[in-house]
Amino acid sequence: MDSEAASDASIVFEDGLGDEKKSGMLSGGLSFEGEKSLLKPAIKSKSKPVRGPPLLQPIREKYHEVDGVKVFDDYFWLREKENPKVLRHLEDENAFAEWSMKHTKDLQNELYDEFVARTPGDSNSCYRQEDDFFYYSRTEVEQQYTIHCRRFEGLDNEEQIILDENKEAEGEDYFKLGGCEVSPSHDLLAYGVDTEGNERFSLRIRDISSSSRWLDDEIYPCGWTIRWAADNRTIFYTRIDEHGRSDTLWKHVLGENAPDGSDDEMLYSEPDERFILKINTTSNKKYLLLQIEGQVTREVRYLPTNQPSGEFKIIAPRQYGVQYEVSSHGAYFYIKTNADGAHNFKVVKVPVDALDDPDAYVEVLPHRDDVFIDRIDLFRHHFVAWEWENGVQKIRVQDLSDEEVHYVRLPEPPYAIWPGEIRDTEDFLMNQYFNTNTFRFTFSSFLQPNIVYDYDMDNKRKRKQMDNIVAGFIKENYHQKRIFATAPDGAMIPIILVYKTTAQQRTAQQKNRSTTNHQQTFRPSETGRIHIKNQNRFAGNANTDKRPGDAARRDNVSPGRGATTAQPVLRVAGWALALSELCRESNEPLCRGRRSEPGLKCLFMCCAVRFSNRSWPALSSGLIGLPSAPMKWSPVTRACARTSK
Repeated sequence: MDSEAASDASIVFEDGLGDEKKSGMLSGGLSFEGEKSLLKPAIKSKSKPVRGPPLLQPIREKYHEVDGVKVFDDYFWLREKENPKVLRHLEDENAFAEWSMKHTKDLQNELYDEFVARTPGDSNSCYRQEDDFFYYSRTEVEQQYTIHCRRFEGLDNEEQIILDENKEAEGEDYFKLGGCEVSPSHDLLAYGVDTEGNERFSLRIRDISSSSRWLDDEIYPCGWTIRWAADNRTIFYTRIDEHGRSDTLWKHVLGENAPDGSDDEMLYSEPDERFILKINTTSNKKYLLLQIEGQVTREVRYLPTNQPSGEFKIIAPRQYGVQYEVSSHGAYFYIKTNADGAHNFKVVKVPVDALDDPDAYVEVLPHRDDVFIDRIDLFRHHFVAWEWENGVQKIRVQDLSDEEVHYVRLPEPPYAIWPGEIRDTEDFLMNQYFNTNTFRFTFSSFLQPNIVYDYDMDNKRKRKQMDNIVAGFIKENYHQKRIFATAPDGAMIPIILVYKTTAQQRTAQQKNRSTTNHQQTFRPSETGRIHIKNQNRFAGNANTDKRPGDAARRDNVSPGRGATTAQPVLRVAGWALALSELCRESNEPLCRGRRSEPGLKCLFMCCAVRFSNRSWPALSSGLIGLPSAPMKWSPVTRACARTSK
């Protein structure tokens, strides 16, 4: 079949499994010639015809050469965004998606209406104080994007809008705000704008002192991160290559360099494609940090913010597998690192002028086999460490004056906490203010929408700043529980149960809470594996025991998982235990056998592996050490198992 004939042919998928009908060409071999749409009606077949997606002709022209080996990119031509054939193919893709999902149209509308009903109208974030200004953001019902504001010297004073994303987005088909950074004098705002959806940002500068005007400076393309030097004139930013990788660090001086950045100075270039660049500052605003990050390796270089013309100096040369993060306090760098086998990380401090002296490093927070150090924050008088222990997040607070240590009191697990107000927000609303005795964190659980707290590290008290309300949700109608299943090697696997309760059960729970705190405790196993590694949460080797046969299990550790492939058996046991708990605590069927059935009574979550090719009775009887005779599955248990696949 020639290419022209192929362009008029149709592709049929039997039973939706992707089996191509006779075409005489490889998959994706439809010709790209001609002006007709590539989306064709399905051809009748013995089975029920299913319309196939539009296919494209691979064109073997472009290639990348790696170590002398040519790797062809047959679809490189799709980068020609203005090519009418490319545009037509995208239209065909959209048409196919619309056709494929048309049977869910009513459900889409229903979900949309429910999301809108549960979404609050106008909303404000919590304020964030820096010097004499209180920064915050807000949204309005009729607006799509966020409005960034501040007030001077008090929350009752007049509001100043420093950036309205809605105005920035006017006339654009797409808009996304990138890095956003106020100068140390609070007079200028540097921010990135993406109007194409490719995360190539335009760096813009705005005068927010009084005139609220845009400067002529605009640099494209830039990466996400932007930072100011202490002189309020010098901006450090990253640029990205053709593959979207932040690979170079640049310096732009207002009033000296060309507004388009054509004569900006490049300070660093990273040739290794495994690494990306980020520019950051320490919380005390004393140092700029150039972070060179790979998947398992990191390197950091520093420059005093009051010396923008200086050179970045390296803190520790990169070493494969060694990750470290740097904070500053006084004359010291505090470094969180996994060097020297500290797979759960440790914290050391070293004088800034003695980085090359191994004897100058002092351990502040030692490595512990059962505690993972996730993050550290430094304030003027306090050192805060965010930890994981036995799969539970904790906040450790240390007074730097008298070395007193305490932990923030939190409700019983399961829950999630993170620093600041908005998860994954780098510039706004994070714990970046140094001269304070309070820090902010957000608390959430399966039964509790986000609550924002300010914690006073001196008085050891937290104050609620914001409580997100979800319309129509009554958390008293649900219950959550954290239980454990024991693996053959002694490791404990945590399981979280969330389910709807009856009125009788809620009454009993209230009585129980008055007499006990329901704190889940357990004795760590001798293997030392009862820590957050078993939560599939962090990278590193979870197998710290030295018993025979462990080498083989370590070979099965997945990067970033910390759990062996030999553990699915255990996780099936976890499913069985979870289902057993659910069935005992409820007097009515938990499921009706179908995921979409309105009668679903339980919300079920655990770290189990789903087995699509094995039957549940076979797994329970043949794998997890239960009796070899076939198990008698109750209708409720069978329905739950079937629903959770």
